[in-house]
Amino acid sequence: MTRALYRFGGWLLLLAASFEFMNIVLRTFQGPTLDMSAQLAIWLVAWAVFLAGGPLLAERGGHVAISALPNWLGGRARRVMERLSLLVLLAACALMTWSGWLMSASLLRRGATYPFAIRVPHYVVKSCVVTGFAIATVYCLVALVRGLKDPAASAPDGMD
Repeated sequence: MTRALYRFGGWLLLLAASFEFMNIVLRTFQGPTLDMSAQLAIWLVAWAVFLAGGPLLAERGGHVAISALPNWLGGRARRVMERLSLLVLLAACALMTWSGWLMSASLLRRGATYPFAIRVPHYVVKSCVVTGFAIATVYCLVALVRGLKDPAASAPDGMD
């Protein structure tokens, strides 16, 4: 699963770069540019970041780890601190998932759209928040369950 999320995010980034490159080429040759390509590139990057963020959040010793205190404590206290930090991260991810859901539902209910040549609903773009944090919540749950079963187990790298 992790590898698929990273690959999909990579394709989204490539697509975003392609839109921007296409606009530069069209401007250079005095062609018509897409009025929403810059915004679309930003949206694609946001989706890529939120999708790839889930696996990174729950990675033990990964990008979102503050390991000074657990390393200083060592042993059982270290494992307790790691579990506690995972619980806090799980609560934060669940809260952000719920908040993203409320935001997306509100945008859908109000029918908010971006005023480009093609009307794009706000909820389509902003649902990256609920999707990304839902994935992060699942990764945190898996890391927590694996850690409780086997104290030496790593975070959910095995979700490939």
